[in-house]
Amino acid sequence: MKKTLLTGIAALLLWQEAAHANDKLPEAMIGRWCLEDSPVGLDTYKRGKCEFERLEVIMRQEGFEEIDNKCVFRTIKRTSEEIYLVRLYCDVKEEYRGKYAPKEEGNEHYYEATKEFEIIDGLLHMRGLSEQ
Repeated sequence: MKKTLLTGIAALLLWQEAAHANDKLPEAMIGRWCLEDSPVGLDTYKRGKCEFERLEVIMRQEGFEEIDNKCVFRTIKRTSEEIYLVRLYCDVKEEYRGKYAPKEEGNEHYYEATKEFEIIDGLLHMRGLSEQ
């Protein structure tokens, strides 16, 4: 009986953690965005279509696509009212392979990353986080 109760509690805790780690991005983040000038490590986008395709990102609930790669969200975790922590897996499009060579992967076709997504004053901010 005691073992069954402990197993049930453990399963409930795992379920709650998994449910929280699979939040969805707000609808305000979904759609076309255009890269603005921003400091290194922080990509800032304004809403709408870009004059140059290479600056555009298309956000979806399952991931985003840029001219050179397509990224799929592995987990989305809402960490505050407006900030989302996203673990993603990106596949570099064939015509851009060779321009990127992630050293830790030993593979120039894909990479994994963790980013924070946030909207401030109507602008989408994506901040790359270093792995701890």
